[in-house]
Amino acid sequence: MMMKKFRPSFSHDRYTVGDPMRGVSVHHLCTDFLDRISDAGIDPQTCKVYEVEEKVIRGLSKGTICPRDSRPGSAYVDTLSDKDAGIATYMISYSWGYTVRDICDTLQIFCKEKKADPKRTYIWICCLCVNQHRVIEARDSGTTVPFKTFESEFKERVLSVEKGIIAMMAPWSEPLYLTRVWCVFEMFTAISQNKFISIVMPPSESRSFSNAFSSTGGEDSLNSMWKSLANIDVLNAQASVKEDKINIDKAIENSTGAEKVNDTVAKFLMQWMIRTSKQEVDRVCKDANIPGKEKLLVISRTGDLLRKTRNFEDARVVLKKGLSLGLNKTKEHAVVLMTLGSVDRNQGKFDDAMRWYKQSQETHEKVGTTKSLDYAALLRNIASIYEGKEDFQNALKVYEEAVQIHVVTNTQTTTDCASTYRDMGSTCKKTGDLKGAILYLNKAMKIREDLDIIETPDGALVLLDFGRCHSILFDQYGEQNDLTNAIKHIERGINIRKKAGTWTQDDEHTVEELDKLKNLNNTRGSQATTSFQDSCICS
Repeated sequence: MMMKKFRPSFSHDRYTVGDPMRGVSVHHLCTDFLDRISDAGIDPQTCKVYEVEEKVIRGLSKGTICPRDSRPGSAYVDTLSDKDAGIATYMISYSWGYTVRDICDTLQIFCKEKKADPKRTYIWICCLCVNQHRVIEARDSGTTVPFKTFESEFKERVLSVEKGIIAMMAPWSEPLYLTRVWCVFEMFTAISQNKFISIVMPPSESRSFSNAFSSTGGEDSLNSMWKSLANIDVLNAQASVKEDKINIDKAIENSTGAEKVNDTVAKFLMQWMIRTSKQEVDRVCKDANIPGKEKLLVISRTGDLLRKTRNFEDARVVLKKGLSLGLNKTKEHAVVLMTLGSVDRNQGKFDDAMRWYKQSQETHEKVGTTKSLDYAALLRNIASIYEGKEDFQNALKVYEEAVQIHVVTNTQTTTDCASTYRDMGSTCKKTGDLKGAILYLNKAMKIREDLDIIETPDGALVLLDFGRCHSILFDQYGEQNDLTNAIKHIERGINIRKKAGTWTQDDEHTVEELDKLKNLNNTRGSQATTSFQDSCICS
């Protein structure tokens, strides 16, 4: 029996069995493939990719002669007819720890959004398009792929896929994707080569994302996402095949280095989060079935995200949509007003900010919500205006009022209270009360560490202020412990702000300050612990 002629090189000719870029149609994945999993006695609704690899992916291809090397056992894709496979239009970047159902649902959503025909949208997906029989044979024999071969084939695959990369993000707030070295490296390579990348979530994750912006407990999910971005570390990401991890680490070492990879991926994902949150605002504003208060919550939370990432004009546009809803007598409206004030405050427009804050305060008083977390947050922002104008006495007085609300409402261990303590510490530092500053900053750090939300933009501010206090103490007393603490906390804060996309020009001065401290440390002949991963809470 004659086999179809195949070329081992990459090709864009369609219907070529054995072509390295042959992909599986979305239609086949969502129909026949799921049926075959079920026929193998596996639940297609809950199974993960690695759970179907032996029985289905290899099981259904073991009797086929591979058109790539003429040996028994082929890639799954090469068992399919031209009806179900063709040269890949997209490559999916995903984890074998995802469920098959979620992968299929994600691809269906993608086709719907792009108005693409699932029968003519072909996906290069490694579990089905790489010959898994050869992977197992290589593993069992200890055979390794030469680095040059690995590198050239990987780059060629990313560059050759016709339309781009689909990156599957799940769970969106703590993506498994970011813990897999292949996923991080694929995304970085695609970004570097200016390939189209579409980040898509399964339906359940899309709902979770919406809930994070529309529910009172959604802030926890947003904090988890900040933490995930801050913790991207390609050198500590995992791979199922040891040799893949070694080769990827080597490719990174020979090119831009791990820090560049981490920062590039984090910034890209931050921009995706911003775009998606703005789309969420548009969606809820158009939906007449969504209650007005819920719309205001989405608007204020998105506006605050845009503010923290210094997208001030976009923040104003989003927040003013909230004002146009006409829900003036609600606590949620007061929060929108407060967030508008914070946008102005971040740009040094203190008088404009105070006008927004006063309007927010009047709204709280009218609706009877002056004993709430939102009102405590408002007081904190009003105090920060006094601090910005160097009226430190009034600033501390209003901060204390905010703390009293936390005491009355039993919320002293919340993120909001941590933010109040951080601001009180900042004010004390500016007055020269370093003892008071370290006391409050310690409280803020302790709360954030306990809640596991130190690696967020707000957590970075705590770390930076804490480090700066110790830098001042070192200047005054020359103690090595203060120098070590200064370096550790400042460096950690800088790295979080870089990855979170909240970096400002002022941070460049902080880097200069850090470099001076490191040089001082080196001249003293002492080793300071400056790892970004380390954390420290002083007693």
